[in-house]
Amino acid sequence: MLALISALIGCGRTAETPTLALPIDCEVGVDCWISNRPDVDPTPAIRDPSGGDSTYDGHQGTDLAVRDSGQAAATWVRAPIAGTVLRTRNNVPDGQLAAGGEIAVGDEKCGNGVVIDAGDEWEVQLCHLRWGSVIVHDGDEVTPGAPLGRVGWSGWTDHPHVHMTVRHQGRVVDPFAGAYLDDGSAAENALVWGAALPEPHEMDALVWAGFDVAPLPDAITWPLDSGRAVLPASTDALVLAVFLWRPIEGDVVQVTLKAPDGTRTSSEVVQPNTRPRQVWRVTKSWPDGERPVGLWTAEVTWRRGDRTRTLHTTTVLE
Repeated sequence: MLALISALIGCGRTAETPTLALPIDCEVGVDCWISNRPDVDPTPAIRDPSGGDSTYDGHQGTDLAVRDSGQAAATWVRAPIAGTVLRTRNNVPDGQLAAGGEIAVGDEKCGNGVVIDAGDEWEVQLCHLRWGSVIVHDGDEVTPGAPLGRVGWSGWTDHPHVHMTVRHQGRVVDPFAGAYLDDGSAAENALVWGAALPEPHEMDALVWAGFDVAPLPDAITWPLDSGRAVLPASTDALVLAVFLWRPIEGDVVQVTLKAPDGTRTSSEVVQPNTRPRQVWRVTKSWPDGERPVGLWTAEVTWRRGDRTRTLHTTTVLE
């Protein structure tokens, strides 16, 4: 856990220097998580502020992600600091990268966003807000926690989240350590997080689980919706997809399916390696002519050492 007191001392901060609040209306590690941190390595290699690999080459901000597009639409992006709105964008459709790739995104990599002038040549930029959801305008004064718009996935992103970049005199600053990304030097009176945030190894790996019609595509870039609540009776097989974000080697995922007649089947998988993301699929099929209509339920448990998280999901086969 990053200790705030050490960050304050290391950055030469004063008692009057403001700190950054979360730019998203959620509790980190409960209903949202840090999907990427700044890349503090200036070479093509990657290193996040804790020395790990929870980033990618050249990433300049902190990404706070939600489970899926439904949660995103209901979640506010909030001002992390007091200041004046410098500029906004509100007309970029969500999902351009997934639908059309780099060409579709063009120069609008931030997607819909808000830039706040925090004073003393400090700026905070928030990106990837939901199309049409931004409710502030250039020149507006905002206070910490003020709603700006909804979480989205506009611009250069394959998952619903808010990206926050901190700049001083045009140079990007790491809010975990208060240092400039370009040379690692300390930024005087740097804007840093106002509370300690979980380290990557402390974050839950299990993101969601949901039912769908089998077979699912081989490539799933992100779960934009957590499965289907109803499946057609013509379904020959159903699949439970389990999505893990940055699982590590040795993580254990246990799945128990319960059929409409009460029959239970269980399986357990041990994560073979560490990777940015993983989708496990558990498929249930039945002989021709059989149609086990009714309520299907699933219990999915993720374990890492002595830490455990469990999700439940259901679907109805009509």
